[in-house]
Amino acid sequence: MIEMLKNNELGFSLNDGPVSTNSTPLFYHFDQYYQFFKVGDPGYYAFALVSTHSSMLWFPHVNCSSYACEHSSKFDPIESNSLVLSNERFKSIDMAANATGILATDNVEVNFYFCCSQHRTLI
Repeated sequence: MIEMLKNNELGFSLNDGPVSTNSTPLFYHFDQYYQFFKVGDPGYYAFALVSTHSSMLWFPHVNCSSYACEHSSKFDPIESNSLVLSNERFKSIDMAANATGILATDNVEVNFYFCCSQHRTLI
């Protein structure tokens, strides 16, 4: 998916800058769904995996230097006026990647499309 974005095969590229979430559908690629999210105020735009096994959204921090973050846009919490840090630390161990940090909440804007044939509804 990242290579498709870098090569502009989806009609837009990560290098295009902010992409309006109003015009960006949910993408299905290799049995996974991806969506653009707008996080914080002012908005940080992230292209992220939509997971059904967790109620949390994970975005790479600006200081992330692992391979998993190499081709991702990174979130800088200092830039968000609406971010609220908790005192709760986390450690996530997954088959694909490991992560540690501090949990935070922020405003998230996302549009979902429900499609049937040629009709779609934007929520």
